[in-house]
Amino acid sequence: MCDSDCSECEYFKLVSGQATNILVISSSKRLITDMENIERHAEYQFRFADNEYDAAVMIQEFRPDYIIVDCALGKKRTSMVCKSLYNDTRLPVARIILSSKNLSIDDYCDREVFGWIKRPFSIDQIKDLVTGVPGSAYERNSTSA
Repeated sequence: MCDSDCSECEYFKLVSGQATNILVISSSKRLITDMENIERHAEYQFRFADNEYDAAVMIQEFRPDYIIVDCALGKKRTSMVCKSLYNDTRLPVARIILSSKNLSIDDYCDREVFGWIKRPFSIDQIKDLVTGVPGSAYERNSTSA
């Protein structure tokens, strides 16, 4: 969409080598099935928050590209978290991914949700969901090739 080449863009030079930041909001430490392999995926930087307050504090410094919200928080609370994240001015583009055992996101949020992933999930499943999305590490790296 730009008029100039990516190799000449100062912003592209700044972000092209950065990992994709993913914030996971869940009280469950077993949400990601392969946590022991997290170092193997250097293209992703993960942070975890047990609740929406900790997530809000973390966003101040971390600036996530994607936010995974565990629907186990409950319907009302999940909806509130999604709306709050979507309207957070510190996040120019809030890509919220809901995680639940069943695909029933219509009950939670509508326009706020970017995607859904079945819980529990692997890092490879996250990779499949975000690969090729504008702004992802994959998209930034493939643009420079």
